[in-house]
Amino acid sequence: MRKRVVSIILLWTVFLIMILGIFLFLQKTTLGVPCLFHLSTNLYCPGCGMTRAIQSILQFDFKMAFQQNALIYLFGPLLLIYFLINSYRYIKKQPLWKVPNRVVFTLLIITILFGVIRNLPGVEFLHP
Repeated sequence: MRKRVVSIILLWTVFLIMILGIFLFLQKTTLGVPCLFHLSTNLYCPGCGMTRAIQSILQFDFKMAFQQNALIYLFGPLLLIYFLINSYRYIKKQPLWKVPNRVVFTLLIITILFGVIRNLPGVEFLHP
């Protein structure tokens, strides 16, 4: 079990260092992640603004994170909970938790609806 704890700690450490490195890189440069969907259609995809939303959260600017992409407040906590649960289950040598298909389907529908709604007139507050 000790070996599993060390591997999980190492995995989370590498993940956090990567996030910090990306954050620092984006802070020091003017580079961003272009959205090919937006460039070709002039519409906002459900993921538009997600990188800036994560940057805003790392700077504790939660209002700006919501303005960049509101989905960060749905997917961020869900992904964190999922990875924490599976980290615990891995340490305890239990089978990893799999997300039920209906949950994945529901999240997919929410994402598609968000992508459609954020491009409708009158909801410009959802634009990044």
